[in-house]
Amino acid sequence: MTTDDVLNGAIDLDSYPHRYLALVPVSTLRSPMGRLLEAVELLEDRSWELVNILAKENFYAVLRRA
Repeated sequence: MTTDDVLNGAIDLDSYPHRYLALVPVSTLRSPMGRLLEAVELLEDRSWELVNILAKENFYAVLRRA
């Protein structure tokens, strides 16, 4: 799932069937890490917990439903 999906409300997470979620920022002119953290904060307000942030070729956030 991408940060844009979350931030633009394109995904209905109430019907998301899994306990864990991997989130990746899409390429924008804005900072990928900043965009990722925006989406993580939004999800934390919706009962998701940040498990880890990974930095390989891109940034990834792993969250779990609280």
